[in-house]
Amino acid sequence: MSTAADREPTPVDGVDSLIDQVAEHLGHAVPPEWQAALRAVPRHQFLPDRLWLRDGAGGYAVCDRVHEPHRWWAAAYSDMPLITQVISEDDTVVPTSSASAPGTVIRTLEHAKVADGMRVLEIGTGTGFHAALLAARLGEKNVTSVEVDAALVEQARANLRRAGRAPAVHHTDGALGWPPDAPYDRIIATCAVRSVPPAWLEQTRPGGRVVTPWDSAWCAFGTLTLTVSDDGSASDGSFAAFG
Repeated sequence: MSTAADREPTPVDGVDSLIDQVAEHLGHAVPPEWQAALRAVPRHQFLPDRLWLRDGAGGYAVCDRVHEPHRWWAAAYSDMPLITQVISEDDTVVPTSSASAPGTVIRTLEHAKVADGMRVLEIGTGTGFHAALLAARLGEKNVTSVEVDAALVEQARANLRRAGRAPAVHHTDGALGWPPDAPYDRIIATCAVRSVPPAWLEQTRPGGRVVTPWDSAWCAFGTLTLTVSDDGSASDGSFAAFG
């Protein structure tokens, strides 16, 4: 006979805790609209059954949902990035794709100042979780996402279908944006850049915002926010280092 300890958890067990963790990350309560999105988009549906978690020794160890359901579930509903795809180089596990920490995702969306009726282009679909949150907030027709990795595109589409979401996901180089659906009120990147591709500014409405992770020789990682002017240039930029 199975017991409560044997039962695999459910989203109800994790989402409230996740929202509390995200609030701690933000330093304030999660806005109601993003709380609703987090409840409507179960994070576990965007994760593979095999994750790679930090092993405490500078590397990564496999966490398999079948063999360690409670550990896997705790990771799924924790506010931390999760490695979802790796390659092996000289017997070393090298991450090639990850699911961003939900707190980082929500902070990015706050920087973007997303509002009802806006049309958003996401650069870097990854697992599809970020696109699903946007779709839950804005509606599927207002969200377009692009991804350079063909395998990730197919997996993200499958994840989105499983979660009942259907934003447009396209396989292309994110530096090119997605001209067919332009212009956008917001362009939000999930991948770091050292210079903002001109296509992103060209495809953003005047007054719209571009938000992207940024790295440089003087700063390892942070978020760059730009407002696009009538002439297509970017102004009023702000930078927030990740701490």
